[in-house]
Amino acid sequence: MDLNILISTIIAATSALVAIIGGFLVSRVLSLSSERVGIERKLREIENDISAKKDMLERVNTALLEEDVNDFIKDNCKKILLEDKTLEQIIDEDEYTSLTVDQLKPYINEFNSIKKEVFTIINEFEGKTIPSDFNDLIQGRSELKKPERKEWYELIYETIYDLLPEEEEESSHHFGININDLIPRISFPTKNFVSPVTTQAMMQRRRDMENERNRLEDDIRILELQKQEQEKILGDYGKPKGLWGGLLVLIYSCIVGIAYPSTLLPYPSNVYNDTLTKWFLLGLFFSQLIALFIYLAVNLHRLTKTK
Repeated sequence: MDLNILISTIIAATSALVAIIGGFLVSRVLSLSSERVGIERKLREIENDISAKKDMLERVNTALLEEDVNDFIKDNCKKILLEDKTLEQIIDEDEYTSLTVDQLKPYINEFNSIKKEVFTIINEFEGKTIPSDFNDLIQGRSELKKPERKEWYELIYETIYDLLPEEEEESSHHFGININDLIPRISFPTKNFVSPVTTQAMMQRRRDMENERNRLEDDIRILELQKQEQEKILGDYGKPKGLWGGLLVLIYSCIVGIAYPSTLLPYPSNVYNDTLTKWFLLGLFFSQLIALFIYLAVNLHRLTKTK
């Protein structure tokens, strides 16, 4: 029996099936790769948005903290300057603040350094009348060490100036101030510190900052959820369903429908049992068809089943 035509037909038919399966797998791999790149790009965009919004949130929180610190220092300026109380005691006595010692400590240290600088400037006015305005006090001097805290300089100076007896304010004698000398004079009234920004404007600015903080926190929470979802989708692309099964069917078809039959060409006469060989080759060909149909049925069921 001449089986060359049968073997060639099986090889040709299997090659067609392999081309179909291979084309499907290649297109699926390219599609997954393209989608994965898109998800990774989207994930990077989300991470950049989260990073940017966290930076903005940090700046807003810092600005709100600065507002709270300024309010605390203005409300407790006398206690910090003149009273022998710890920071913990001052915080306990201030029922309006929610600041902690750790939050306030670096600012109080900065405030104390400014206080020393103000006293140094005042003590340089030997034999001169001390001006009531801080700007007149520092006129002609080099720049302040912390110009961004000029409000604190003015607050400290006005608090100290208001505690001075009238005769000392107008005296032209040597003037030197010691912090301990001012403690008995706390009974003297102090000027109300007036900020260049009105109270109403400051309250509105604070409300705006708090609204901005809340908005940024909501945006970050939403972006974090989006990031988790994108990471979950990206993880699923590492476990593609159906691709490995298709690859196994492809390999099996190539072995039983192309590789093995090709070893029989040209088919020798009167060497093998031709009838047995024919049915063996047909059995292998049918087995790859069965494997292909099982693969398609499994994936079709997976796509159509309801969760």
